[in-house]
Amino acid sequence: MAWQGAARGQIVNARQIDSRYDPIAMPPVTPKISGFHLGQSPTLRGLGTFLRRLSVADSVEDVAHVVAQGARTLLEADGATVVLREGGLCRYVEESAISPLWKGRRFPLEACISGWCMLHRASAVIPDITQDPRIPQDAYASTFVKSLAMVPVPQDEPLGAIGAYWAHERETSQQELELLQMIANATSPALEHVRLRSHWSQPV
Repeated sequence: MAWQGAARGQIVNARQIDSRYDPIAMPPVTPKISGFHLGQSPTLRGLGTFLRRLSVADSVEDVAHVVAQGARTLLEADGATVVLREGGLCRYVEESAISPLWKGRRFPLEACISGWCMLHRASAVIPDITQDPRIPQDAYASTFVKSLAMVPVPQDEPLGAIGAYWAHERETSQQELELLQMIANATSPALEHVRLRSHWSQPV
């Protein structure tokens, strides 16, 4: 059994995301994703662990928790957030960070970078938040964030976004951005799965 993986054109065997299967024991392979060589690296092992945890998440909250922790760890970021669209608003549903960000808060789609990514179906890389007009400076003033990357979830019909943040100015590499989009693309079916399961478990 196979499913369309996080990266375009990548097929992931269901055995790879089975919670009983150890990804470290996989046969030697060197996946290549848009020029990004993972190899037998800590990133590959971390991605395998992330996919296993995501496959057994049984609620939207659990999915968001796994994704926030996974994005922060895999990108070696100082923080990560999971944002979901609620009509014309963005809701910051989960975060993993060195200090509090915006968990539980809502912002208009047009007033934050996560909303920009959803509306434009595009990623954003901001090496210095003070120099980008898309950043609401008041919302960031009390945080550690100096730079960030944000991607839509998923890219074609966004229902949310995932952000990674750093406490210093930096340019997110193309490889890091592709990895973050892989995480986002894996998040979308996980959210759909738990929502469908919740729907069908309701009494008739």
